[in-house]
Amino acid sequence: MVFLEESSRQTGIGKWLDWLKRPRRTSESILQEVIEKPLYGPHESFKSFYREGESVLDSLRTLGCYDIDAFEMAIEPFEDQTSRAPGDPISCICRVSLKENKRLGLGAKLSAEGESAVGETELKMTNYFGFLERISGSVAGAQGQMMYNLSVEKPIVQRPFGTKWLRFGCGNTHTDNRALSSHTLEELNAWGSYVQDDHSLTYECSYRDLKVSRKATERMLHEGGQSVKSAVRYTFQRDERDHRLLPTLGQRYRLSAELAGLLGDVRHVKFEADYNKNWSLNQNMAFHFISRAGLLFSLPGSKSHIADRFFFGGLSNPFWGFKLHGAGPRKAHDSYGGDAFWTTSLHAHTPITSTSVGDLYAHAFTQAGNCVSQSEIKSIFSTPSSSSSPVRLTAGAGLAFTTSVGLRFDAVYAVPLLYSDSDLPQHFSFGASFNFG
Repeated sequence: MVFLEESSRQTGIGKWLDWLKRPRRTSESILQEVIEKPLYGPHESFKSFYREGESVLDSLRTLGCYDIDAFEMAIEPFEDQTSRAPGDPISCICRVSLKENKRLGLGAKLSAEGESAVGETELKMTNYFGFLERISGSVAGAQGQMMYNLSVEKPIVQRPFGTKWLRFGCGNTHTDNRALSSHTLEELNAWGSYVQDDHSLTYECSYRDLKVSRKATERMLHEGGQSVKSAVRYTFQRDERDHRLLPTLGQRYRLSAELAGLLGDVRHVKFEADYNKNWSLNQNMAFHFISRAGLLFSLPGSKSHIADRFFFGGLSNPFWGFKLHGAGPRKAHDSYGGDAFWTTSLHAHTPITSTSVGDLYAHAFTQAGNCVSQSEIKSIFSTPSSSSSPVRLTAGAGLAFTTSVGLRFDAVYAVPLLYSDSDLPQHFSFGASFNFG
């Protein structure tokens, strides 16, 4: 088995620049596992051999480090096979030509819902050291928030390829919530994950320092201080939708369970569920059902931390018709977050026009939900007559524009129909995102 790969020879500064841009090729042991093992050895026919070649191509496509369009495979017999009897196997040389994708990439993206916009710049290094690893560093900014992250992920080279990964990362997040909840929050965290197909198991350790401003309410004063969280989290996620920006068929579901308290002073059990079902009435109308729920139980002798609670509004739990963190447990200018929540919505889209840049849709929706503290969990499905924690209900319409490069923009007018006196309604909202639902 012979591998051919592009290389360059330089000296001095050019050599170092070449190493920076295109370091050493993929490890021989990985190439042997991915390419040589399926192809090397006896084959019943040339047809079966080329079937194995197609499986190699699929493996390389899954691992994502090579230019599949530039992949070439050729076989040629050894020169001296004159003594071969009819029907005897033919000994051949297989030559595989590989070309790696770019190893350095710089990207930027924007995602938003209502007032919660996140802009991110990311530097990614793919297969930089030849072990199919992906190293990425990012800087992201949102309203009152700055996030710095470094992560490494590497596939476990074992058939079927691309189904098992190891992922590690660390990050720092500074959040200035004084406009929403009279506090600032500094977080340092490190995590490691094992991922297999739709399942992932993660261990995360976080240090949080919450500082309360002078204008905080008395309840918020009790939230301040330092804490350490050590948690194990299991997640199951499957996405069967035909499109992420505006699906018309299929479903997506996600379940997660977290146990905190192995170390540190944060002790809780946390559950989350997310379901999205899509169907099409005809070519001119698509419907989407989206439901989310979460539950946070503090273990005996501890209380929930505001960084772990649930909030309405924002990217994790979008809720049109309210300002960012503008619904749920609040007092005066402070938003505390809830220990339990549910939200369900029904959306309809119909196309208006299509251009070379993207497609414009009309969008109508209705959404209901509730978010409560641990002492009010029994009232999570309370009726509108409950003055302490009513169901939030909104309805609205707007425009959605999807682009060919994977962006979706929304302009929505929402009318809050049921809400609490402490909530902060908002009629007009604008947003951009990569995913819907």
